[in-house]
Amino acid sequence: LARNHLTGTISTSDALCQSRYTASGIGSLSDLYVDCAGTMPEIDCDCCTSCHQSRNVANLSTQRTALEEFYAATNGPSWRYNTNWIVAGTNECDWYGVYCDSEGYVDDINLDYNLLAGSVPTSIGTLVYLKTIYLDSNSISGTLPSEIGRLTSLYTFDISSNALIGSIPSEIGELTGLEALRLDYNALTGTIPTEVGRLSLLEYVYLDNNSLSGTIPLAEFGSLSSLYVLYLEANELTTVNNSGISLNDQLCALRLQNVLDTLVVDCRAPDDQPQLAEVPCSCCTDCFESRDPAQRTIQKSALEAFYASTNGILWVNNGNWMVDPDVCTWYGVSCDDEGYVTSLYFSYYYGNSLNGVLPSDIGALPYLQTLRLRNNPLLGGTIPSEIGQLKSLRYLELDYNALLGTLPSEIGALPSLYDLDLESNNLHGTIPATFGSLKDLSYAYLNDNSFTGTIPTSEFANLKELYDLELRGNDFSGTIANDSPLCVLRYDNLDDLTMDCGSGSADEMSCECCTECYSDQPISPTPPTPPTPPTPPTPPTPGVSPTPPTPGISPTPPTPPIPAPTASPTASPTASPTA
Repeated sequence: LARNHLTGTISTSDALCQSRYTASGIGSLSDLYVDCAGTMPEIDCDCCTSCHQSRNVANLSTQRTALEEFYAATNGPSWRYNTNWIVAGTNECDWYGVYCDSEGYVDDINLDYNLLAGSVPTSIGTLVYLKTIYLDSNSISGTLPSEIGRLTSLYTFDISSNALIGSIPSEIGELTGLEALRLDYNALTGTIPTEVGRLSLLEYVYLDNNSLSGTIPLAEFGSLSSLYVLYLEANELTTVNNSGISLNDQLCALRLQNVLDTLVVDCRAPDDQPQLAEVPCSCCTDCFESRDPAQRTIQKSALEAFYASTNGILWVNNGNWMVDPDVCTWYGVSCDDEGYVTSLYFSYYYGNSLNGVLPSDIGALPYLQTLRLRNNPLLGGTIPSEIGQLKSLRYLELDYNALLGTLPSEIGALPSLYDLDLESNNLHGTIPATFGSLKDLSYAYLNDNSFTGTIPTSEFANLKELYDLELRGNDFSGTIANDSPLCVLRYDNLDDLTMDCGSGSADEMSCECCTECYSDQPISPTPPTPPTPPTPPTPPTPGVSPTPPTPGISPTPPTPPIPAPTASPTASPTASPTA
């Protein structure tokens, strides 16, 4: 009798139940099936062999309407794939990313990486037989509707890597069958609702990389006896009285019982930002540095500004730029495990045809470690002073471009800088005294520009790690004597020191410790002629950050043509320097 609209009660005193049982066991009626299960049972039955879930047949007609509204609300015509959607004469079970059970009820929506943009409509709550939802890695914005709590059959809900705002609705606690919840990499605010403690089957929870605040509901999470993974880092969460997560908390008990395998929170504050929230933890599997979660939104805006400012639409390779919501999949962009941009890197020989200027927005990438934008003859303008905001920068390589102006004094605010390559641009002015603050600098290529003035030898002498200093092809003046601080450094750790100190019509420099001296009559250097550029590489697989270049010593820059001297260049001093 199942799958009908019958109602009533079948009790043990009814003849139907009596025919099910006899004094010796099962009676003549061996099987009795009615609609006696689910959230809206139509029949109460005391003797049924199986209870079919009561379903509202009307949902078969309303689910199509709900899907059509979802399509409209998320800009369906612009999806990457939308086969059969809202096509007359098609069944919604045949629409791309929609899956149904044997009775035709929608039980799975899988539209990840599909360029969805817009908001989740409230009508999604009418798809009550949904078991799984995968909407991750799109550009869905707006808030999570409270109607999500009606999806009581749901066991997997993944809407990570989008642009959701607002709070997590308390109705999330109605999803009592939920096993996996992924809301990470959004811009959610507010507190974690205590109703999560009702999700007794929950195993995987990813709430990291949002802007959640308030106290972590330790007792509620600790009551989830099936909890296996809990990611809470990159938020603004705290604990009651800032006491942290101790071994006395039930959450730690789950860890010690080998139930909870992974627990990650912000339990390490950066040295320069002690004000950021920090959660001491006695049982965490990993401690992340507290970071400003708003940075994920800011960094995307900064990269978009960079793309616009350098005419990205005409780059040789702009794979995934402005298309995939995950910036970590954009060509030349690499991120760390938390999704923060750590590298902006285009290949050396071929550049990427950047045309324009470096925008000041480049300073909004505080976790950037590598900025390699070499060999772009149409990349001009000045180096923005905001470059000094990149406190994590290790490699700044802007050689063979057309940069103008002076070297900003803010360059000295890069405490981690290891490799600076500004070779073959049109920079002028003096080397700022702040250069002496770059204590980790090992390689400095300032050659073939139009720098003037005297070389700040005392400031360079502070750079104890300096190994290679190229200053030739400029308009410096003065004398570098054997007893100068720079020569002292040369006899200690500095392996290469080049200047315009060779024989010429009028020597610009006198240097008694340079490894090589060049003429003062420079010939404008030209970038090395590369072989025919290869076909641009295939864009990175969505969701997988491109592998950054191997850290270490900067690739040896190409040797530019040596200006033809009036006399053969000579090294100075004539005798090999000794300590």
